[in-house]
Amino acid sequence: PNSQGEQLIARRLQNDSELGSLFEFNERLTTVHDSTFTVDLLWRAGRVLVANDGYYWHSSRSMFASDRQRDFELLTSGYAVLRLPHASVVDDPAGAIEKIRQVARLRSND
Repeated sequence: PNSQGEQLIARRLQNDSELGSLFEFNERLTTVHDSTFTVDLLWRAGRVLVANDGYYWHSSRSMFASDRQRDFELLTSGYAVLRLPHASVVDDPAGAIEKIRQVARLRSND
């Protein structure tokens, strides 16, 4: 994990019996469009990825548009994308884990 938010999530996931073994950090993923992205948090088998978004990476029109293209490519490659604002992860890591848990449970039932 690179950022403070990723490190908080990593510590929480390590101790979570339900989610701890599912997710990997900073994994490379190739889409059906032959684009390759490094994603913050990935559950490959469940086809879920979590993005810990800081303002810096979304502060311009081009960065914002690039993220929307990335979301499109990941969605059409079968992945559910959960975007968590970095500030909310830092302020409420338990809440972030619960959001991840809900998405993981939803994908487990697919």
